[in-house]
Amino acid sequence: MALWNLYQEMNIRALRGGANLDRSFNDDRHAQQRDRAEDLDERIDRLLLLTEAMWELLSKHLGFTDEHLAHMVATIDHRDGHLDNRVARPARRCQACESAVPADRPTCQFCGVEVPGSSLFDQT
Repeated sequence: MALWNLYQEMNIRALRGGANLDRSFNDDRHAQQRDRAEDLDERIDRLLLLTEAMWELLSKHLGFTDEHLAHMVATIDHRDGHLDNRVARPARRCQACESAVPADRPTCQFCGVEVPGSSLFDQT
């Protein structure tokens, strides 16, 4: 009977240790997701600031109206054939190795060659 109790106690300790590892892993993952969300919030804030600054410049110095803006938004939105409140960005390709290059990267992630085509909005 004592051997059985010892065996059960070892199993309980092993399970508790595993649960602590799982909890630690989940805490780390949660912290990573929270950091990513904070980074995205900062990017959104920066994009909103850029957008508002551009709109104020255009409306103040060139006389564009809200109707002009609404028309242009619809035109850009419909470029991919869908009115879905999304901007369709064409895929960028590296001239050296033909790999697809994400919009937020100024260089190819495989060969390091500078790839033109990213905009101020992609670099925020």
